[in-house]
Amino acid sequence: MIEWNGREFEGEDLRDEDFTEGELRDCKFVNCDFRHAEMKELQTHGCQFVGCDFSGALLNNSVHHNAAFVNCQFEAANLFVTELKGCKLTGSSFVEAVLTGVTIAGGDLSFVNLRSQDLKGQKLRGVRFVEADLYGCSLEKADLRDADLSRANLAHTKLSGADFRGAAMDGVPFENMDVRGAKLDMEQAVLFARAHGAKVD
Repeated sequence: MIEWNGREFEGEDLRDEDFTEGELRDCKFVNCDFRHAEMKELQTHGCQFVGCDFSGALLNNSVHHNAAFVNCQFEAANLFVTELKGCKLTGSSFVEAVLTGVTIAGGDLSFVNLRSQDLKGQKLRGVRFVEADLYGCSLEKADLRDADLSRANLAHTKLSGADFRGAAMDGVPFENMDVRGAKLDMEQAVLFARAHGAKVD
């Protein structure tokens, strides 16, 4: 079982490493290849992954504390019941990734690609989604209170029952949103009305 502390890697091919049930602390990985890697039940603490490729990786039931996954690829990766606690995922892409049962507790998901992902019922209070691509996502009954959704793409998202109260939504194109059944605060309701041509004094 891998137990690494404070190690650094750059441009390494780590596809053959078995990270199952391993533990990584304060490690740094830059432009490393984790494609199809076995990473089930891995635990990371304060690690940095920059420009790494996790396409097809098996991250089922892994737990990540205050980790940074910056500009990483998770295409078709399996993150079933993965826990992301206070993590920074800026600029990462999750195209066709399995996110069923994932836990996102705080953190920064600005500029991420989460197109068409199912985030139904997720507790996303206070999470940063600045300029995130959430096109076509299911956010039904999600708790997005106090989140930062500035300039996020929410076109064609499913929002019934979602709670946006207190969330920053500057620059969000409300004209492309169907907010029926969603909970908005007064400021958001005014922005929505103006986006649809209403005059609000």
